[in-house]
Amino acid sequence: MKTRLSLAHRLGGRFDAAIGNAYDMNDILAAFWLYVAPLAAAERHALSEQGSEETIGRAVSRLVSIDVQSYHRHGLFSQEIDELRTMSGELEYLELQRTAVALRLFCGVAESMASEPPEACWCEHKLELLECKQCGYVARYLFWTAINVKKRPELASAARAGRLRNEARCYACGASCASAGFFYCDPSRDEFLVVLAPGEEEEGAVKATVERCWQYLLAMPLEMRDGKDYIVYAKGWPVLVFEEDRVAAITVCRSHQEFEEVVRDQVLFNVEPFNVELRLTVHSTVEKAYSLSADEQWLPAAAAFARAFLEHPCSVSFLVHMASCLRNAERNDDAGAVERDAARLLVHLKRHGIVRRMVRMRVGRAAHGEDLLARILREGLPKEWGFGDLLARLWRYTGEASS
Repeated sequence: MKTRLSLAHRLGGRFDAAIGNAYDMNDILAAFWLYVAPLAAAERHALSEQGSEETIGRAVSRLVSIDVQSYHRHGLFSQEIDELRTMSGELEYLELQRTAVALRLFCGVAESMASEPPEACWCEHKLELLECKQCGYVARYLFWTAINVKKRPELASAARAGRLRNEARCYACGASCASAGFFYCDPSRDEFLVVLAPGEEEEGAVKATVERCWQYLLAMPLEMRDGKDYIVYAKGWPVLVFEEDRVAAITVCRSHQEFEEVVRDQVLFNVEPFNVELRLTVHSTVEKAYSLSADEQWLPAAAAFARAFLEHPCSVSFLVHMASCLRNAERNDDAGAVERDAARLLVHLKRHGIVRRMVRMRVGRAAHGEDLLARILREGLPKEWGFGDLLARLWRYTGEASS
């Protein structure tokens, strides 16, 4: 009985939080479909262990019937809400106190929301029925598919606090059941982030996800994206490289950890070093790399990006493009190794002030970073950073392209 009561307590708390944070009727209905029937079942089983009458079972069965039918039709009829309000009194009499309170709260908030609906917030979620592999408990769980924080700043706060994990944890035992990717939009910070779930890193899947997010942005009213009427897809780490405020740049976060790092940062974009003379010498190599990539000649393109990096070894973006080409060529092991080394190199370059994340008005680089940058461009990456394997891999690919 203690276990069932503690489950009922957890479900009741989740329901209260969901109702308290609800923005529109979609959120209100999700709270009902997620928690009320499981709450009633948990309270019923706790009371049945005390030998309560079977009338409780009939009342809960009717509640479950309304839950299932309304879930499959994606909405509740007004007469069903009236019935739920009446049912709350019956359940209170039958000592299912927590369920009765939840039903009264749901009916009251739903009625109020229906009379004064808010403006569309362009946030979307889905519910999925999952079975916990740890304890076997079956329940519905909510996953965000798209979030726009313009009208819902509490979601931006949750993201920065690390609470927007989009992960289902079993109500009964707390084990992780599943996680999902989502599209996160904060137009005020120029963040249009595709957040991938584990297993979604395959290049074809990423392209399909980006295309869906692109269509979502196109359908969104212009004011909900702060007037940004030009949409682009920027490969690589979340990076803003456009001075034009009209540009919405979709970028990809390949993990929740990377997403949280981006949204917590008080600055907006990575600035790579730009040496005019060296960039001019590497320009033809980069143009060739993009041309080969456009023609889907993935291995020659990867070799060209490798050569570009070897000529300008602080441009991590060249490594990102190389890894993307390798994935398209199904050289996944090499692609993963290049991605990991690129991420590690970015840490070094940030630590030494060569690559910096900054707001628009603070573009600059520390003096010691300039000195180290000059030495890297002259002599290559410091040996103590440990990128010998990366350099060997790059030289191997440039050699393959030449032979």
